[in-house]
Amino acid sequence: MSRWPKTFAEAGFRVKAKSLPLLFAKSGRKITQIQAKTVKSNQEKELSLNAKNINELMYLFLSKLLLIKDTDLFLANRFKISLKTKPGRYYLKAILKGCSIPNDPDLLLVEIKAITYHRLKVEKIGQNWQATVVVDV
Repeated sequence: MSRWPKTFAEAGFRVKAKSLPLLFAKSGRKITQIQAKTVKSNQEKELSLNAKNINELMYLFLSKLLLIKDTDLFLANRFKISLKTKPGRYYLKAILKGCSIPNDPDLLLVEIKAITYHRLKVEKIGQNWQATVVVDV
């Protein structure tokens, strides 16, 4: 659910989940929901990322989704995420399910230009995980 009003410059959201993989999946879905009304799941892509901390990994994951949208014209709405940790490193593998979109910016509700580090936070609160994300629109 959006926590900050959409303005001409940014939009924000907060997502909660019982596990980190689910938190990443829900955050990815939220990025798609901000941009498009409906997305079919008739194609699949894979991606692998790693980062030194969980906040950076969330930033890289969501930024990669935007890059895939812009370069491959692909929007994902279903995500299978696996995460592994090693000392000082987080590793993510994802299977993205979604569809190709026509190269027509009028078909998108809102174009997200970038993920920002402003207010970006992934944290464990009690038994749940929470992500706070702000995007430039």
